[in-house]
Amino acid sequence: MIFPLAIDNTSGEIDQVMNVEPRFPKGSAVLEIIETDKGPAIKIIANEEVEIDFSKSYKESGAEIRANKTLSMTNQTYDEMGKTIMKSWIFVNSTANQTQRFIISLHAGDSDRVRVLRLSGVNVTNGWHQFTVEEGYGIS
Repeated sequence: MIFPLAIDNTSGEIDQVMNVEPRFPKGSAVLEIIETDKGPAIKIIANEEVEIDFSKSYKESGAEIRANKTLSMTNQTYDEMGKTIMKSWIFVNSTANQTQRFIISLHAGDSDRVRVLRLSGVNVTNGWHQFTVEEGYGIS
């Protein structure tokens, strides 16, 4: 599968968190940062259910972090009311021609408030797909 990765809005570069050693709470996978025609991405090759966590502590405050992180391969537009609509690209290449479920979450913040950008899909067939990114705020 090919997924968006964390981007630093200020520099426009791949965020530092993508360079840390990921944790695998469940399963294992081969990971590679690649360039696609839709932008930088992370390619994940796994033969089983896998969960991958990238995590990094930053010097900036929670508000700065929340405003400064986004996902690659994501287009931003606005609806008629001025609300932001974000859509991200995902590429699936499964030997079964179907992925039962995936969830990508980017959490940015501190102990008081967290900004979450989330992508998820169920029963996705092979090929490129575009999904609406859910944006929410949570207390942690």
